[in-house]
Amino acid sequence: RCLEDHEIVVQVEGTMPSESKFLFRKNYAKYEFFKNPVNFFPDQMVTWCQQSNGSQAQLLQNFLNTSSCPEIQGFLQVKELGRKSWKKLYVCLRRSGLYYSTKGTSKEPRHLQLLADLEESSIFYLINGKKQYNAPNDYGMCIKPNKAKIEMKELRLLCAEDEQIRTCWMTAFRLLKYGMLLYQNYRIPQQRKALLSPFNTPVVSRGPSSVKCCGNLIA
Repeated sequence: RCLEDHEIVVQVEGTMPSESKFLFRKNYAKYEFFKNPVNFFPDQMVTWCQQSNGSQAQLLQNFLNTSSCPEIQGFLQVKELGRKSWKKLYVCLRRSGLYYSTKGTSKEPRHLQLLADLEESSIFYLINGKKQYNAPNDYGMCIKPNKAKIEMKELRLLCAEDEQIRTCWMTAFRLLKYGMLLYQNYRIPQQRKALLSPFNTPVVSRGPSSVKCCGNLIA
């Protein structure tokens, strides 16, 4: 999964089994959705909240604003509990959790059932899903409760249609779970870089016996 910049590794480790270990890989596109949200959220998968005027420019603002409620919706393959089989369900991601519809694509409250509570869970990429869980493809995800000891029935295994759709869901999970924290993680390094940039460019004084460089006087 994506280890966020505000997370403390020791605390994350405490939510995992004792035999677990960390393998880190640099993710250069970690905050790419802040730059190009259109590439991450196809129109057909997004339900705009009432406060929005429907423009793509407001998508991230709605995700980061706790009073707004954009929804991600679409079909996912969901592993049935206690079985090896998977079922295609119409799924809706809201701030209150991940839901599936018991009647086609209906999102009426009486047709929605809670699939997973995200507040105390993390979203993982599913590795070797075909082999281990009989997944229909390689674009799997796993919602895991944040505790060291879990049972198989507590895991929610999902599969998207392709990598683009999986990326959309994974990004939405992160935004809904962390919101403004993610934006701060993205902006703080940029702000620091902007503050330091004047000192990165040498300033040469044309005096007879000195050169001023990065604010220091060199005789």
